[in-house]
Amino acid sequence: MQTDSEKSEFTGLKELMEAIFYLVRNPAAHTPKVNWRVDEAKALDILTLISFAHKYLDE
Repeated sequence: MQTDSEKSEFTGLKELMEAIFYLVRNPAAHTPKVNWRVDEAKALDILTLISFAHKYLDE
């Protein structure tokens, strides 16, 4: 994290991870699983976003 670009990239990834946490994990943790309904398309979008973040971290 030497350049402004690297710092911005880190901030963007951090905010993406926080967004995933608040968007996906929080409702699931605070709503009984019986009542938390998610359709297939939304589930695939969520998993794609998580997969992207993991791949980005691996680089």
